[in-house]
Parts: sequence; structure tokens; C-alpha cells
Amino acid sequence: MARTFRIAGCGLDETEEAFAVVTTNEPHWTIPAEFVRKHELYSYDHAILHHRGVEYKIRLDFVRNRKKPHLNSHLVMKGKWNIISRECGFAQNKMVRFKYVADVKDEDEVRQVEFPVMIPMFDIC
Repeated sequence: MARTFRIAGCGLDETEEAFAVVTTNEPHWTIPAEFVRKHELYSYDHAILHHRGVEYKIRLDFVRNRKKPHLNSHLVMKGKWNIISRECGFAQNKMVRFKYVADVKDEDEVRQVEFPVMIPMFDIC
């Protein structure tokens, strides 16, 4: 089954969520372009997925446009979806809701800067 997604809400007062069928045999999920632009996700390297008190840190990677290499085509969340799905109790090919919660301090990132490094957090269910 192919991965599909839709954006719920396009206005500022609407919900901040995206939906995807996460397949456990693929190592990534493509984030809808509208969602990436709205939350400026292109400025982050990682994100946190939160489910029932458990957090999973995942990598965010850009996929380059093959015809125009200077352009980023889209952003993908890379993680061990088979492990995340199993630990969260998600059925195979479950429709998962990714809800943007907030930017949080990246506790793993150690930099000699005045300001903390922030990364986006998503609640998944």
C-alpha cells in the first residue's frame, strides 16, 4: 500500500496536523510541502515524536530536486518506523496523525552558544 497523507486545516485557526499511512517496511515518511513551509521545518535537522509519554528523536532530511539540484524537493522524516510502530502498538500500515505541538529544547545537542538549540515536537497517535 502506498503512503498517503492529507493536511487537516489550512488556516491559522485550524489544527496543526498531518496524516500519513506509515508503512513499517520503509525507513522514511515524506512530509507534505505545505506543512513544511507553514512550520519552517526546513531549518531543522531533527524532530521529536511523542506518544504516550515516550519520545523518539528522528532525523529530518531534504531530498534534492534531480532536475534542479540547487532546489530542495521535499523533506522526509527518517526513523526506524518498524520499531516505533511496534512500541506504539500501531497496526501494520496504520493511518497516523502527526500533530505539531511546539518547538522544544534539544537536550542532546551540546553547543557553545548563548541560546538553546530548538527542535519541533510532534504528538503521534
